[in-house]
Amino acid sequence: MLALILTLLIETVSASPFRVLVFPHRGAYPVPQGRESVVSMVEITSDEVCNQYVAQLNSNQEWVKSGDLIESRKDFLLSSVQLKAKLKKLNFSFQENSPAFYFECTKPFKVNRDSSLASYSYEGNFVAIINGGLSNNMVQIVNLVEPEKYLQGVVPAEVGSGWPKEALKAQAVAARSFAWWTVLNTRSVIGSIYDLNDTIEFQAYSGFTNHSSVTDEAVSETSSQVLKYQGKIIKAYFSADSGGKTESAINAFGQTLPYCISKQEQYVVSDAQTNWEKFIPLSQIASVFSKNTKKIEIEATDINESGRVSFVTLISSSGKKTKVPGTTFRKTLKLRSTLFNLQVVMLNSKAVVQISGKGYGHGVGMAQVGAKEYALQLGWTFDQIVKFYYTDTTLESVMNEYIE
Repeated sequence: MLALILTLLIETVSASPFRVLVFPHRGAYPVPQGRESVVSMVEITSDEVCNQYVAQLNSNQEWVKSGDLIESRKDFLLSSVQLKAKLKKLNFSFQENSPAFYFECTKPFKVNRDSSLASYSYEGNFVAIINGGLSNNMVQIVNLVEPEKYLQGVVPAEVGSGWPKEALKAQAVAARSFAWWTVLNTRSVIGSIYDLNDTIEFQAYSGFTNHSSVTDEAVSETSSQVLKYQGKIIKAYFSADSGGKTESAINAFGQTLPYCISKQEQYVVSDAQTNWEKFIPLSQIASVFSKNTKKIEIEATDINESGRVSFVTLISSSGKKTKVPGTTFRKTLKLRSTLFNLQVVMLNSKAVVQISGKGYGHGVGMAQVGAKEYALQLGWTFDQIVKFYYTDTTLESVMNEYIE
């Protein structure tokens, strides 16, 4: 019965657009757009009119237009005050669903963000949501975009359009698999208002703005193909650069994903490209983690099988040890990866921690640099690339299957 329900779910979602939050961004992941300073107002423009309706979530977790046409315009200055007033005038019922408006557009629409941030155009329609109802002043913009159009906005945002075609196709398959896994899991939660956002919290998405013919071809030439493990769509993690060896999902995220295990890369890794170094005063690290820290080290037992740091040990003047998870250490100090070693050195009579590392990102699943190098150095095709990174997976159509 569960298999039947999930099969019906994927068939239902396949006929509806993905719901991608494109405004605002206030959390930990600003890339590639940045964080807004104002979230209660946003300007939307288009070359042709967008028709405005009231929006509601239906039983399939789809945003649908409701009622009569409200107005048609090429530009909308959407503020929480204005939207609330309009909803009151329309006698909109604030019940379980977030109050929202549906905008049906015939041409791409542009989200005009703060002057210092990137403003992108998006294909499809959009929903303007007053988050949290009448008491909240945040306006959220959710792009309703067809799955393959969404992928056309992801691939050029994640990798360079000048990369080898096979690497671009590998990125398209990984991104499509990750997106479908995420969307289907999100749709199983009643009341969810979006599936993905356009930052690297999920995967970068720049809409219609940066797409190119070569990245569009990478998407179309792999159309509807996803990776499956034992017949189920996988959570296809990927990162920029493994540093020579990928990480397992269990080590990075505490998730048991048998298709995302640690693997030694097979291409020739360029130290000049993958190596990085950072110097941080010991006093700064102490102020963040443990004020009495006098020494810092990585114990041999705290290096996992991929060579990454599971824990960093901080030692006080009395010899007390404090363990900091490697992922926390990396995130707090903005390091490129957890594949590093460290030592305390003296610079200008001050104790400084020299951190030397490799790679960029969490290292789980496909390494984007690796995909590029396999295509360049070894002439691998996209299916060879993704099957190397995602163990025991198959390439299949997204349709008529269910997720893990």
